[in-house]
Amino acid sequence: MANENVTHIFANCSFARDCWRVLDDAWQLSYVDSLANWLDKMMDVLSVHMLEKVVMVCWGLWENKNAMLWSNQCRDSTTLVQHVLFYAQTWQNLNATVNDTSASHMQRDSCWQPPPTGYYNMNIDVSMDINRRCMGFGWVIRDDYGKIVGVLMSRVSGLYSIKEAEAMGAREALSWINKKGWTRVILETDAQVVTQAVNNGDFLTLFGAIVYEIRVFLSELPYVHFPFVRRSSNMLAHVIAKRALCNVEGERVEYLDFLPRFLSLFGLI
Repeated sequence: MANENVTHIFANCSFARDCWRVLDDAWQLSYVDSLANWLDKMMDVLSVHMLEKVVMVCWGLWENKNAMLWSNQCRDSTTLVQHVLFYAQTWQNLNATVNDTSASHMQRDSCWQPPPTGYYNMNIDVSMDINRRCMGFGWVIRDDYGKIVGVLMSRVSGLYSIKEAEAMGAREALSWINKKGWTRVILETDAQVVTQAVNNGDFLTLFGAIVYEIRVFLSELPYVHFPFVRRSSNMLAHVIAKRALCNVEGERVEYLDFLPRFLSLFGLI
């Protein structure tokens, strides 16, 4: 019903106005002649925190326009705003984690200990994306010198409980170790509830069924150990699991001959 230019898409479209009302229902919305002037005025009066939200909503509007054009899909205004704000918060949390990890690189090294001679060390973790209803799994393998020899990431659709997802990650890691023919591995997780269940037994629930499969793998791999470690010793796997949420769904990405560029960019290796 209107000429579709950038000012219309981001400011004057009725759908865009609905999104801005969701972001702040106190905003006075009038017709906008120039997007540049509109943004300049916002930069003069809004806080940096709110400006970040404005940028994310603009991004969401553009993504939504493309989804309508190419896939005939459209989020409602409330869902769109919630999605982009959740995405921004997740991104900020990840970067805060990465920055903290980089800043305390020497401290993290003192927390993580290399495995005994002849063993591999494999740290595993899982992350959740509630909005997109998917899980990311991240593994990092290091040798007895502490050198990273492999990174694996995968994204799985659906959401399990945290303990079920952590158990799934351990089961898949053990299955992968078994297929590789590795016999001496220290498999570390910061999910204490999983390691306790493996030691004590809990087989009456979905979680228990996964725990049972973990115990079967461990019985077949007598020199594979499955200890609990603190999050400070598991940070690299945590960052990789977060990154896995960006993967193509259902695809496991393995870096065994070279390391992913994002680790070197963040100063994690």
